[in-house]
Amino acid sequence: MKFLSVLVISFFSFFSWSAQRNLIATGQGIASPTISNSLIISNGFTAENPTGMAYQNGVRITGEFDSTDSNGVTSDSMGAEVGIGNGDMGMALGYYQVNDCDACEEQIYGGFGILLGDFLGFGVSGEEELYNAGIILNPKGKFRFGVVASYFNFDGDDNNVITYGAGFSYYGNNWAFTVDASKREFEQDTPSSDIIKVTPGLKMTVDFIHLSVNLDNYINEPEGTNVDDDVWLGLGLGHGDPFNVNFYLDYQGDWTLVGSVFF
Repeated sequence: MKFLSVLVISFFSFFSWSAQRNLIATGQGIASPTISNSLIISNGFTAENPTGMAYQNGVRITGEFDSTDSNGVTSDSMGAEVGIGNGDMGMALGYYQVNDCDACEEQIYGGFGILLGDFLGFGVSGEEELYNAGIILNPKGKFRFGVVASYFNFDGDDNNVITYGAGFSYYGNNWAFTVDASKREFEQDTPSSDIIKVTPGLKMTVDFIHLSVNLDNYINEPEGTNVDDDVWLGLGLGHGDPFNVNFYLDYQGDWTLVGSVFF
């Protein structure tokens, strides 16, 4: 009996690792979401897993700027988030705007995440035309499993999109390895519905420096399409107390800058 008790305690100690806050993005944010941009941007077909807002501890203010050059035309966007939490429950509000685009509307986001003990985390988020829900199993453990579903309710008829994804993360002391995968289902079926995006990612932390290396792979590409696999990188500076700054290449746009202050 004593041996069994020791075995059970050891098991839950192994699977109840510290709930590391992710100060830098990795993968598609499904199994290992970042707290620095919980709402307004993501790398996957789905939104960032809203459960990640539960990892916030205190007050966070974030500013974001991204830029993309397509065929010689530069498109810049900017946004902001305000979040608050206690390490087991959190919420956030966000704002995002594409500059110099008369047809683009301002987007206002909101979201909430909670950790229900050591075994389950749950979150919801969205804006006027987007609704997201996600869970993370074993959200404080070394092994974490995430699931996200998003519904894009665009204006007009027969143009809505459902996206869903799942992911796995393993956490070491100063690093984490993640594999996320996501897929889209268009209301009007298109060849793009068959594409699955798979992103393995590795993030490492050395003191106040954070590095994220990720590879976007596209599976089941329809014949005639040309979606290239792509590497995206992130470099972060700061402990998250009182600040953190992340710079990304090929994440949201050609380059993205995210700065957060924590109180």
